[in-house]
Amino acid sequence: MDFREIVAVSVVVLIAGCGGEGAGTVEAPVLRPEPVATIHMDITGCLSCEMCRATMRRMAQQDGGDIRFEGDAIEIDCRGEEPLSFTELVRRMENSGIRNLRVLGVTFTAVGSLREQEGRPVFVLEGNGQSLPIAEGADRLTGERQRARFKVKGWRRGQDPSVEVLTIEP
Repeated sequence: MDFREIVAVSVVVLIAGCGGEGAGTVEAPVLRPEPVATIHMDITGCLSCEMCRATMRRMAQQDGGDIRFEGDAIEIDCRGEEPLSFTELVRRMENSGIRNLRVLGVTFTAVGSLREQEGRPVFVLEGNGQSLPIAEGADRLTGERQRARFKVKGWRRGQDPSVEVLTIEP
């Protein structure tokens, strides 16, 4: 065998060896869209056991979101095109069967812009077009695209909540 034949056989053996299951394959990374909003909930109750965490993960994944646990709080990245329903999300969390779970406060961060609807200021979310009435702090927003953090008000009463501007990121 001359050098060219040895190289050809080596290449064939190498290619054949890469054909095994999982061998030589590289999976493309899964690109997830930016979240419409990241919701932060201060809670009390069981977050330490894996059963309760798994229940919360399933609930977040049903809505196409991801969840992170941070001490006495959770953060959920909402990725769907459906409008955010803070009241429904809190109700589902509290009725999930997780021991002693109670939501104490809800904030969220999102990208959007200030608009006016029916003479009142609203923040229109960039990801899904949902309009959220602004109770306080509208004067701190511009009509330009901005990332802001809000406190959600009225979520416990079962009515459409309003938001208070907490911080604005450049």
